[in-house]
Amino acid sequence: MSIKKKYLNNHRKCKVTFILPKEIAKNAERAEVLGEFNSWAHSATPMKKMKNRIFVATIELPIGREYQFRYLLDNKVWMNDSDADRFVPTPFGDSENCVLTTYNDTHISVIKANQLTPRLSALDIQPLAESSSEKSSLIENLFSILTGKLQTIISYSCSSLNRFPSSKFLFR
Repeated sequence: MSIKKKYLNNHRKCKVTFILPKEIAKNAERAEVLGEFNSWAHSATPMKKMKNRIFVATIELPIGREYQFRYLLDNKVWMNDSDADRFVPTPFGDSENCVLTTYNDTHISVIKANQLTPRLSALDIQPLAESSSEKSSLIENLFSILTGKLQTIISYSCSSLNRFPSSKFLFR
């Protein structure tokens, strides 16, 4: 299986192509992609059967989001895509849905920055800080981490908004 993503020049859309190879689709006559992007509606995103018996569908999605989806073959067989960005349990608890992300490079760098920061809970802090000076130092460090995250988010938001001419009035 295959998912191809192409970020369009307007920085607002991602063109996603879903491909089901003939080995996976086997003898299916019909295939479709159902997911959050089409409200899980049957026939909303049918896949075209090519001469070489692969199924293909292409859609445009807003960037910066995650969408759950699955393939449905001949209205009876559900399939996942091994190339999905990740998988999550279905609300029914009997299987998993694929997850497709449309994060561009800027989104990814912000996500990675957030993942690099160690996460501390109240339980982690208590044994680390015995004296009041240690607690004060720990609080200062946490404040510094949060300030850095806020600066990253604000600078990302400003750079994103400045890409779009209609949003420039916000910064005058």
